Amino acid sequence: MANLKEQEKWEDGVYQIEENDPVLGGENGITNKPAKQLANRTLWLKKFLELLGKKSAPKDLTADSTSTADESGHSHKLPVGSTTQKGIWQATSDTGLDSEGLVFTAKGAKKLAQIIANVQIAVSQKWTAKSATETEPGILPVSHKTDGTAKDKFASEFAVGEAAKKGLPVGSIVAFPTAVTKPNGFLRANGSTFNASAFPDLYKVLGNSNTLPDLTRSDVGMTAYFATDAIPAGWIAFDDIAAQVTQQRYPELYRHLVAKYGSISAVPKAADRFIRNAEAGLQVGQTQEDTIKTHKIQVPDSSYPGNNMGIFHYGERGNLNDQNYNELTYNGGDETRPKSLVLKLCIKAVNSFDDVQFWIKSHGEVVNIGALDAGRLSQGLQDKADRNHTHTVSDIVDFNSSVTELIKNVVRKTYQQTKQHKKKIKIRVKKGPSYVYEDGEETINIQTEGTMTVYPNGKIEQIIAFRNFSPTWFGAETNDNALHIPVQLWSSMPNKVDYVTVFLNKTKSGAQYASEATEWILGWAEDIQEQIKDKVTIRAVRWTGGQDEPVDLIIKVEGY
Repeated sequence: MANLKEQEKWEDGVYQIEENDPVLGGENGITNKPAKQLANRTLWLKKFLELLGKKSAPKDLTADSTSTADESGHSHKLPVGSTTQKGIWQATSDTGLDSEGLVFTAKGAKKLAQIIANVQIAVSQKWTAKSATETEPGILPVSHKTDGTAKDKFASEFAVGEAAKKGLPVGSIVAFPTAVTKPNGFLRANGSTFNASAFPDLYKVLGNSNTLPDLTRSDVGMTAYFATDAIPAGWIAFDDIAAQVTQQRYPELYRHLVAKYGSISAVPKAADRFIRNAEAGLQVGQTQEDTIKTHKIQVPDSSYPGNNMGIFHYGERGNLNDQNYNELTYNGGDETRPKSLVLKLCIKAVNSFDDVQFWIKSHGEVVNIGALDAGRLSQGLQDKADRNHTHTVSDIVDFNSSVTELIKNVVRKTYQQTKQHKKKIKIRVKKGPSYVYEDGEETINIQTEGTMTVYPNGKIEQIIAFRNFSPTWFGAETNDNALHIPVQLWSSMPNKVDYVTVFLNKTKSGAQYASEATEWILGWAEDIQEQIKDKVTIRAVRWTGGQDEPVDLIIKVEGY
């Protein structure tokens, strides 16, 4: 007896045997159909339960687990913890990380506690000030001298600022990159002349001469022998001129050679030639072929009485040869030359100073009465001239109009006004049987005056002077413990405040007023300027003294 053939599939229904169905057995008999369908269902359920049992087996969870189920088991995705939701976190012992996605370990907490304890110990210890030396840290007194020699004092901001103003001495030669075309305070060292009245200090430094040194000379075209095969940068082999020199690659050398020889291909080669000096009728570039100077050689003559040896006349040889001369041959080399040493002949193709230009320090800050900056004008006129020629005023066709235009376009305006300022004061108030001091305000008038100058190149210079003034009228900021003095400009800078110079001067005569002006350290608060265009802030710190005498505060603001 055979069994029914089962299939692993789910039957949607089970066949019902009808009354008129014949009784048929066998694999496909109608009588076995319901039983076969039930057997298929049973096998399918068996397999499904087996797979479900496998999937129910849990897998090990990791930080990268996902929600899956297969024959190997099932796993779940774990939520990652954050400051806004619960989940799993990664631990760290690093005390220097800045992260909100990590949690601290006990080891890290212990390390942090040790650091805090060390800081607390250091803070609680009393520090005794001591003088600083070249090898030991400490404190030093402040000095305002700009020419001092002491090594046990510290230069104040005022001293550094005044020393910076002095800068390079007049007459110093400085090399600027070629991209720098008009450095302020310098004239191009190109051999031209300058106005002695505009630059009197430079005139004296140059030995009462108004001729600038000429440092525009180029070494392009010079030749040199090198004792190695490696050719230095800026040089090329002399006999490679035809192959390498073009107007685009070496323009200066190209001009020199074409002016001399007419074309690059016409430049003679030095191969197999001795170099001679251009003198005694010889010219640069001239070539000469091999030659031996005419000379005489005396030899014995066999026809002379008493001589048995010598040069035979052709007649004495029986007229075997019709030559009327005799030949002498010296077995030597394949050329005539003196003792020689072979070196590499090269020519300078690139100027050593192509990347820089030399300038001479002509003046510091030139401030003239009126609207014309003479230093800038003279510097600009020097730049007008063609660098390869010398011009007179008559040669420059637009000289007068250019000068007039420069003068016309310099605009200077004078200002004078009184500004009110509310000074913080302490007011003595009686409360009950005693007096106390409370915060109050006092309105004071600050006299201000100055100028604003606009130059043709876009530079704007504003001078603001506070007369009969005291820095103590302003409060100190808590972040740097310095008095912050806000200074409103006469007009906003169109683009940017570029530089600010600050200094104090005594308002009245007398030793106490003179000393008051040196008892303050002032400077521009450049770090908080940023994009502010209509005002600047001055920091003031008192380094000595206790008086509150009036002084003049002068601020020079440069921008564009």
